[in-house]
Amino acid sequence: MRRLEFSRHVAPLLLFAAVLAAWQFLPGALGIQPFIFPKLSSVLESFTSAERLEVMYENFKVTLGEAMAGLLIGGTVAIILGFLLGTSDTARRLFYPYLIALQGVPKVALAPLLLIWFGFGATSKILLAGLLCFFPLLINTMSGVNGVDPSRVELFKSMNASRMQIWSRLLFPTALPSIFAGIELVSVYATLGAIVAEFISAQAGVGVLLQNLQHSYDTAGMFAVFLVLSVMGVAINQTVRLIRRRVIFWEG
Repeated sequence: MRRLEFSRHVAPLLLFAAVLAAWQFLPGALGIQPFIFPKLSSVLESFTSAERLEVMYENFKVTLGEAMAGLLIGGTVAIILGFLLGTSDTARRLFYPYLIALQGVPKVALAPLLLIWFGFGATSKILLAGLLCFFPLLINTMSGVNGVDPSRVELFKSMNASRMQIWSRLLFPTALPSIFAGIELVSVYATLGAIVAEFISAQAGVGVLLQNLQHSYDTAGMFAVFLVLSVMGVAINQTVRLIRRRVIFWEG
């Protein structure tokens, strides 16, 4: 039991402390210039400036709003299409090849086109975030729907259940674990899509902030942004996990 307790709690904390110590002392010991790889204390100094914190807050607020909107739009469309393609062989034969072809196009390459079509506002960033979320969640939804035992579907039909009842009381609950697994994955993609679009053209957001820091050779500031992005990613992931435990309560 002590060994299990150590591996679960103490070992991760020791590893985390070792990483922080190496980050603080190794750059100086190896003679690495601060503008190439700053030590931890230099990065943490970025959080002591009220002005810097306000700038980071305003830019992160923009990016997070674009990412969550993209996740909501792309995720909703992906789940609906996933159910349609998962339950209809005809629809799958007709549309799935085109979706595969769309997935083959690098989404980053679509960013300039989206900017031309929808302008330099938030719409193009939201759409790129949604595109990055769309296909993985579509596949997970289809996989969840196709994983339903056909005999259970036949049982519902033998009891004169309507199509809507089959969807809401059998297919959707059974597919929920796969859907939430997809949401956990694409929640990070949504932020990535928004930042990539901001790199190309934007007036505010994390992408703009990183570009400004790059132009001023403020590597410590860039690492501070990376730290916040990491914390934000963990927070979003844990929020999705919490919602999953509340919604899929029968998993235990």
